[in-house]
Amino acid sequence: MLGQVRRTTRADVGLALTSAGLAYLVWAVVIGVARHVVNELELIRQANQVELPGLSSALCASFVHGAGVWDLVGVLWLLVSLVLIVGSSRQRWITSCPWLSAALHALAAALIGGWAALAAISPFILPMAAEHPAVGWGGYSVALAVALVMWVLTLVWMLYERSRLRRGPALIDGQRTHRP
Repeated sequence: MLGQVRRTTRADVGLALTSAGLAYLVWAVVIGVARHVVNELELIRQANQVELPGLSSALCASFVHGAGVWDLVGVLWLLVSLVLIVGSSRQRWITSCPWLSAALHALAAALIGGWAALAAISPFILPMAAEHPAVGWGGYSVALAVALVMWVLTLVWMLYERSRLRRGPALIDGQRTHRP
């Protein structure tokens, strides 16, 4: 796995191309929703003649003054992913580079979506303290813990299988220098 030259297949290229397109689609939807949130926040600000809180004000300023920049960043990121896909299809680069680019593109879109969601609710937070939250955090915490355990177990199992087949790193590789 590590250190071995692999041939990029047509399936790798097709999946990378699909993931890059889906990452851009997520980016476009999030930027569109953020623009709508900014337009609504500006309407609220103008109608009520009030100043928006910091998070909302920062979102509005970044989209009012830089809406074209957000569009350009999405298109340029897609272009970088496509160039990486073409390079990996010609065996110049590894296929992990376009996958990483697409994953980071989608992650950046998710962060902007979270920012827009928090900015949308920020002006309406009232200084009241509820006795109990409407939605509990118990199931969420359990789901996060189960997901983390599943991921770690899969990683350990894959490392075990690689070492059992005598290929790649083993679980005890880090201990070999400390063994008598």
